[in-house]
Amino acid sequence: MANRNTDSVFLHLLRCGVTGEQPCEALLPLSEQQWQAVWQTAQQQAVSAVVFSAVARLPYALRPDNRGIFVPWLSETYSTKTTGERHTQTCQRICQKFLSAGYKACVLKGQGVALLYPDPTLRMSGDIDVWLWPEDIAIGREASLRRRCRRCLDYVRRYDAHVEPVYHHVDFHVLRHTNIEVHFTPSWMYAPGRNRWLQRWFEAQAAEQFGHTVAGFCAPTPSFNAVYLLLHIYRHFFSEGVGLRQLTDYYCLLHRWQPTAEEAAAIADAFRHLGLRRFAGALMYVLGDIFGLEQSRMLVAPEERSGAMLLSEVMLSGNFGHSDTRFKHYADGTAGAYFTRVRRNLRFVRYYPSEVLWAPLWKLWHFVWRIAHRR
Repeated sequence: MANRNTDSVFLHLLRCGVTGEQPCEALLPLSEQQWQAVWQTAQQQAVSAVVFSAVARLPYALRPDNRGIFVPWLSETYSTKTTGERHTQTCQRICQKFLSAGYKACVLKGQGVALLYPDPTLRMSGDIDVWLWPEDIAIGREASLRRRCRRCLDYVRRYDAHVEPVYHHVDFHVLRHTNIEVHFTPSWMYAPGRNRWLQRWFEAQAAEQFGHTVAGFCAPTPSFNAVYLLLHIYRHFFSEGVGLRQLTDYYCLLHRWQPTAEEAAAIADAFRHLGLRRFAGALMYVLGDIFGLEQSRMLVAPEERSGAMLLSEVMLSGNFGHSDTRFKHYADGTAGAYFTRVRRNLRFVRYYPSEVLWAPLWKLWHFVWRIAHRR
């Protein structure tokens, strides 16, 4: 028992928490120390409540210690559920507030993605990311990003004159317990040509996203999320590290939604233009390995070699890279963050050469961009 791989038990319980399968009792029982390791990994990966939903279905004799682990874990799960419900209500209120101020609003990731889970309240909530579009700027118009950025900054700076934006968003500190990120654009690419294509794609997709309502607010369509959520995972993979919460989001999307032939072709075209085909294959491999995603639901064929590397990085780095002991975790915008991430990403150059080699130049350009957009 002392040699049991607790990561394997954790991944099995995560799968059961998402799919509803009954946990395999042959993997149990665990010692208190092993249960502590499973719980800690679930916290590091920001999937603690999802894993607990599987633990709670175990026979009483196979559960972790009540006082030391089970009850605190139950309390943590209750807190996650309460926060998720509050975040959904907050999304409804702030989207209405933005609309009354003259801005269309679409909630990215977060509570929109949570609706794909068997129990939406089990997804751990973070910041609320809202893509804004001024109503007097035509949706779908090319080259409108600069104007939209300026208009969104003008609005945010009515409440905080000293905010400093990054290329795609600015923090909007108006709520006590929740941070809002106002997005001018959902994401970006380091390679300039691919970034131009991506921004045109976002503009072309915008009208449908700002008209797609779920749970009382606008959220992206599944076909948009098939590209955007994968790109979001890709961005975190290169910037600081990515955890299993984001991968679980993508599994829930593919498990709940089957693209039409036309949608699948459009998604494949987007992957090709953005150079994401190999990363998509790596993600499909991981989703098949952890969650048992059927190949018929995969958007591209799985790639074992790059997928095994991705899974290794996910387990080592944890949510947003906070558990990665190989590199010091820096806040964005510091010199330490720049050199650490450049050195970290060089390990991936044989897998994703374009993104790795463009990253240092993009970060230097972005440093100048941030100075230019300070007030």
